[in-house]
Amino acid sequence: MTVDGERLHFDGSAAANVAIRDAFVIRARAMIDEMISRTHADAPPADPDDADVAVELDPPAELAPANCPA
Repeated sequence: MTVDGERLHFDGSAAANVAIRDAFVIRARAMIDEMISRTHADAPPADPDDADVAVELDPPAELAPANCPA
């Protein structure tokens, strides 16, 4: 991200950041499931998480105040 006056310019890293988050969540859940299995814990199944629903990313390349000329 860069700033030019009142404009914010974004690079293409949004999708990469989401992919990193997804990989982290998958690994964390696997670790938790392994701990539950290894300790024979009486744990209920995980609830569905709305954050797991795939979304199409089309982030803006730039943001500017409404009164800022293009």
